[in-house]
Amino acid sequence: MDRLPALRVYLILAASRAGCFALFSTFSSIYRIRTAGLDPLELVLVGTVLELSVFLLEIPTGVVADVYSRRLSVGIGYALIGVGFVYESLHPSFAAILLAQVIWGAGYTFTSGAGEAWIVDELGSDEMGPVFLRGTQVGQLGALLAMGASAALASVGLWLPLFCAGLGYLVLAMFVALAMPEQGFRRRPVEERQGWRDLAHTLREGTAVVRARPALLWLLGIALFLGLSSEPLDRLWELHVLSFELPALGPADPIVWFGVLNAGALLLSIAATGWLRRRTDLTSERAALRLLLALNAGLILAIAGFALAGSFAVAVLAWWGMAVLRRASAPVLATWANRQIPSEVRATVLSMQTQSDSLGQFAGGPALGGLARATTLRAAFLASATLLVPVQALYLRAARRSGRSA
Repeated sequence: MDRLPALRVYLILAASRAGCFALFSTFSSIYRIRTAGLDPLELVLVGTVLELSVFLLEIPTGVVADVYSRRLSVGIGYALIGVGFVYESLHPSFAAILLAQVIWGAGYTFTSGAGEAWIVDELGSDEMGPVFLRGTQVGQLGALLAMGASAALASVGLWLPLFCAGLGYLVLAMFVALAMPEQGFRRRPVEERQGWRDLAHTLREGTAVVRARPALLWLLGIALFLGLSSEPLDRLWELHVLSFELPALGPADPIVWFGVLNAGALLLSIAATGWLRRRTDLTSERAALRLLLALNAGLILAIAGFALAGSFAVAVLAWWGMAVLRRASAPVLATWANRQIPSEVRATVLSMQTQSDSLGQFAGGPALGGLARATTLRAAFLASATLLVPVQALYLRAARRSGRSA
């Protein structure tokens, strides 16, 4: 099979990957509660094991992509994620689900950083702003279609969407092996490789690059605070919505409403990323940073509004704002980050970014969850908004530095 053009492969992977993950995640919590019988503490521990796996494995797997092959790293990652999903779907027990998190967490670390590093190598960093935005948009479309498929499969059995998502990732791994081009990456000749010495050397180079470039240190700080802030948004928002009186939609009101909320957030995000792709010039570092400043400021206000909402309608509007701003920020941040990193250590440094985010989630989840338990959900969300203020300061510092160097 001939290799396909890099941009086409990137967009196929973006849509398929997002679709497979939406197929899994839409009903994974319900599967764990109803089929596996997990209690709230066990549900929290599942997330903790996943984040700990990512934190411990992120750097060594990222180095693999810089030393050997971006394509190899992405293919291994998709295969492991697929195995983890299939294993969880077939073994509804707490111990098995924890093992599945380790497997698919390891797989995620092989893909994070490697996919972005691959497409930047193939197309060049100047092209990445519109590409990342377009990839986000097609990924959202893929996720939207997968939500309907997940509901249809779950009506047959709650395990079935998880199983099919795992098979989808295994198919993606084969697609990567057969179709992904890798012309921009320069693998070291066999005679120059020294096994683990290469891995250690690349890790040292990546660390030295981060230390020498203030923008990369700021990037790791941004990732840390984004991770610290994100856990209440991801784990507790449903509980806050349920604290309001939901308008009647039928016998399964909460399930219907959460489907409406998620679908609405995706549709709004598709429109927002499409607008950004048409109206913004992310080839300019200053423009990207100004946009990140605006998006993060809006996110702080949206989270605070969600926390303080006095009605269901206000809470829904605020949550939609949060979801759209978070999704719109991701490709812009990826564009700015990739412009700062040399190709030879790109996957390694991006893995450091992901590791910082995982560290933040691992630390912030229990802390803010404890705050919510000791006080109120509103207090936890307000703390989450406050944790984004340092992110604003780091973006502002980077923007000022960019202005001086322009």
